[in-house]
Amino acid sequence: MRKIGIETLWGGIFGIVAIVAAIIEMALNGFEALAIAGAVKDVSGTLVTVMVLFFAIKNLLPRKEKLSIEERIILALEEWQQANSTMIIKSSDDEKTGKYGFHMRTDIRDFYRAVPLTKNSGWFVRLPLPQVGNYANDNIRIEFHLNKGTFFADIALSPDELKHRFDQLNKLFCDFINAKYHDFLVASGQNDLIIIKMSQPIENDDDIQKLIEVLNSMLQAYLASANVKVS
Repeated sequence: MRKIGIETLWGGIFGIVAIVAAIIEMALNGFEALAIAGAVKDVSGTLVTVMVLFFAIKNLLPRKEKLSIEERIILALEEWQQANSTMIIKSSDDEKTGKYGFHMRTDIRDFYRAVPLTKNSGWFVRLPLPQVGNYANDNIRIEFHLNKGTFFADIALSPDELKHRFDQLNKLFCDFINAKYHDFLVASGQNDLIIIKMSQPIENDDDIQKLIEVLNSMLQAYLASANVKVS
């Protein structure tokens, strides 16, 4: 544990007292040139001890460590999940997929029934692992998954019919995202997979906020389309 040395502490305290006394003496003498010169000489002689105490105190204060861009991405994603905790849960299969993923309720009706998120959920989004270099390029790949239970629950569909409907939803979502964020990403996909490629590296907090806005927009699109009937 860091401490201030007794000599530094008392030296700084007496230095402050000496400086105050010099200023008071100067004021009592009517701020005459001779009095000002004497005060300056007295203050300069004790200022060093005061500065030593000041820096010693500063070193004792807790320092705010600067987070890396990867740590800030993790923090922003955790805050996003917490803000949407009634619908989104952190995936538990990152090690298997090699991605940083989140699951989502597949049956939106569970929201109203207070069903735990651990039931009836499927993967929603998979991002690159927040490791050095993964977000520093101009081709960041983000994957979104269209879960059958979210859009076509209780509907009997053949594999071809299901693919056809997924393709329609896929185009709907891609057109929405491309129109809204065309300046820094491209969305494309087929069947139940949507792929977003960000054309700019994530280097600062503004870039991280853009990523969060994309996640929010996709979540809103999912919720708005959960009961959309396509044929």
